[in-house]
Amino acid sequence: ISKLAMEYLVKRADLPYKFIVRPFTVYGERGRKDQVIFKWVEQYKQGKPLTFYGDGLSFRTYVYAGDLAEAVIQMLTYEPEERNITFELGGGEKITLSKVLTTFLNKYPDAKKKKLPFPACDSLGIEPNIEEVTKMGWSPKTNFAEKMKEII
Repeated sequence: ISKLAMEYLVKRADLPYKFIVRPFTVYGERGRKDQVIFKWVEQYKQGKPLTFYGDGLSFRTYVYAGDLAEAVIQMLTYEPEERNITFELGGGEKITLSKVLTTFLNKYPDAKKKKLPFPACDSLGIEPNIEEVTKMGWSPKTNFAEKMKEII
């Protein structure tokens, strides 16, 4: 909602812009501590069960921070035919929470798990439309599962 509000303000204020960047679930080595992998690492270190919501079928299209940075660098010199474009930047595949949990449990098979009810305010998943950003030659390159293993 906050991203949409800011986009609305830019457009409503009639500010000149070339494009808006809308990243989808950015992850990397220095991720936010409230992101699921970092939360699970802390829970595991403290001997607590890994908490996860719902049946594991919710998904995200994670984009690696390095891939996102590469896209933004390309945008600095990209001259689209039209202006006022919104670039949605996400990974190339839907990653379910079950897949993230399996990746984590491959590293820490003794971890305990605790299923929580899925929050009514959360989304089961959304996919970015990366068609516009691929026109400038960008696509996500980092394999999620391999990078997650490194990060964990």
